[in-house]
Amino acid sequence: MFNSIKDILPKTLARSGIGRQIQAAQIIKQFDELKDLVLPGHISNKVKAVYIKNRILYVASLSSIVTQELRFRESEIIEAINERLGKKTIEKIRYLS
Repeated sequence: MFNSIKDILPKTLARSGIGRQIQAAQIIKQFDELKDLVLPGHISNKVKAVYIKNRILYVASLSSIVTQELRFRESEIIEAINERLGKKTIEKIRYLS
């Protein structure tokens, strides 16, 4: 009997740990898209999502002004990322200087 790839793939990804890496890449991509919408163009390139650990998105920033703006809009960004991915993937953002 043959199994559908639709049934096999999620289980295989979960066992291998690749699923978490794919989800992390999706979160980082969503953050990068959102930061371009939230921040003016000339400063959005001063911030980058680095990694995710325990539902916390770690973001590196080259400017304290950019960090302050992101902190001000943090809940909005978290909500948008979770909404775009269809589940609660991020609970908090931590800023690295």
